[in-house]
Amino acid sequence: NLINIEQDEKVESNKLKLVGLYDPDENDLNLNMWELSDGEKIIKIVKKIQSIKLSNDAKNIYKKLILTNAFPPETNIDLDEFIGLKINWLIKNNDLELIKEFILKNHQGEFNNRLLEHYLDRNLSLGKIDKSCEIFSQIKIVPEDKYISKYKIYCLLYQDKKEVAQLQYDLLKEAGFNDVFFNKSFNYLSGYQSNPEIDLSEENLLDFHLSYLCLKDFSYEPNENTKKIIWQYLSSNN
Repeated sequence: NLINIEQDEKVESNKLKLVGLYDPDENDLNLNMWELSDGEKIIKIVKKIQSIKLSNDAKNIYKKLILTNAFPPETNIDLDEFIGLKINWLIKNNDLELIKEFILKNHQGEFNNRLLEHYLDRNLSLGKIDKSCEIFSQIKIVPEDKYISKYKIYCLLYQDKKEVAQLQYDLLKEAGFNDVFFNKSFNYLSGYQSNPEIDLSEENLLDFHLSYLCLKDFSYEPNENTKKIIWQYLSSNN
């Protein structure tokens, strides 16, 4: 009928606004369920929900609500903020399989960078390097992000695809990438030099991991300022 035709046309013209996992029909919801809502009120409600401990049933209901594809509210919130509510919940909930599913189904848009970085780091911190690396063969579009690009190149080395890694790295440098620490680590892991000539770095988890791989006498004493994810990495790697 005419209503369905108009709705289908709206979906086609606003695809980038539909970010989620679930079809609204699966949960007796609809694409317009947020449109007439006040964005400010939604943000306040979400913050309140995140501050309380939900039962498992309530968590499941909220998961379906926030991750169902729907148009964003038209007032007092922009698209990035609305998508941010979903991203923040996924990170806080920390279900890596759910995060992976979300990333693979919503590959368009820079909003995925933070979620993908979280997925990569979290798996690496748990000693699941294979899980971190396999997503690059499954994702349709790899974000043009410095940190994610370094991860992708490292993963190619980890998977013993040195020629492909070198090609990807050369292209990245031609585009203006410059990271002295990563360059020395790459050359050492590729076998181009016998000494990486680097100092231990805890700038981020990938650099810390590369330090562990490259430094023969690796030694690290964590302290109260050590990032939580590095503590997790140390624990997982004994």
